[in-house]
Amino acid sequence: MQYQYTPDYLQSKVNILYQSDPDVIMKNFDFDVVKTDIIIDGGNVLKSENLVIMTDKVLKENKKKYLPQELIAELERLFEVDKVILIPPDKKDRYGHADGMLRFVDFNTVVANIFYKGWKEFEQSLRDSGLEIKYLEYNVKSKCKHNWAYINFLQTSELILIPKFGVEEDEQAFEQIAQLFPNYYGRIAQVEMNEIIKGGGMLNCMSWTVLE
Repeated sequence: MQYQYTPDYLQSKVNILYQSDPDVIMKNFDFDVVKTDIIIDGGNVLKSENLVIMTDKVLKENKKKYLPQELIAELERLFEVDKVILIPPDKKDRYGHADGMLRFVDFNTVVANIFYKGWKEFEQSLRDSGLEIKYLEYNVKSKCKHNWAYINFLQTSELILIPKFGVEEDEQAFEQIAQLFPNYYGRIAQVEMNEIIKGGGMLNCMSWTVLE
């Protein structure tokens, strides 16, 4: 699906230079493409086989074209899922992406960053959809400001890549994610990401989902 990549955070005269043209990119790939006029950030889409989780930022960015119910119905059609679940975005995240907040473990379970535990609106949206929530927790004396990014790992059918930053949380994040994904035993690795995180994103932000 080729959506409109015109997010609010790239609309200034400086940042618009970093906005890519999907038509130019897609000329280099032999993919079947379904185009949509909906404005979406890839980092705001978390998909399982029958569900999609997004922050409700998607409503705001498309309010001139779609009523909320129309937009959700169209997203369900495009993503070929039974339901789109909307959660509130973290106001501290200028991008408003879901992939820095939580990830699917399986059809029935998500794993979230510990600092969202107890956020009623966030948890209620997920539990109302029948999802169980687990949390990444860290037992350290001094918390790293980047520890939100462990949840922004890259998952493929063959392996999981987890960011690391040379801090105490690295090992704890690895152990917890390994326990959550036992089918990936021996196929989970860490990669140093201190330079990349300066741009505000992480491994999932840098990747595409390809349906084969």
